[in-house]
Amino acid sequence: MNRRSTQVSGKGVDGLRATADLRAALGAIGITFPSLRFDGPVAAGGDLVHLGGCSAEMAARLAEWIEEHR
Repeated sequence: MNRRSTQVSGKGVDGLRATADLRAALGAIGITFPSLRFDGPVAAGGDLVHLGGCSAEMAARLAEWIEEHR
C-alpha cells in the first residue's frame, strides 16, 4: 500500500485529505463505507470526518482485517 499523504501530528490535519486517504486505504483491502465523507470544521477545532455506516458484512471484514494486522 502506498504511504498515506495525510500527516498526523495532532493539529492541522486536512479533513478532505484524511477522508480521501481513508477511503483509498479501505478500498485497498476491499472495504467500502458508502457514507464516508468530510463534514468540515467543528466548533471545538479541527475537521470532522463522518464514517457513516456499512453493512454487517463490511464490518465483519474490517474487524477480521484489523485482528490479522495488529
